[in-house]
Amino acid sequence: MSQFLSPHEVRSNTKAYLYPEVHAVLSRMVKALGKSGVSIGSYASEILLDHFAHHRSVMQSVFDNGKEPLF
Repeated sequence: MSQFLSPHEVRSNTKAYLYPEVHAVLSRMVKALGKSGVSIGSYASEILLDHFAHHRSVMQSVFDNGKEPLF
């Protein structure tokens, strides 16, 4: 829980659109914690960073075509 639901400031105004059912689950998790500084954006970012860490080599091999590194 501390890895994913920890306070982080999101300093970007970029947008990512989520399926409504995904947004609802993330929203319920963030609200259940009730911790200051935890937002849907920070929670989603932590989930994605964990995904990148666990699947880095696969993602890099899909992207790798002689261009710049993905990570």
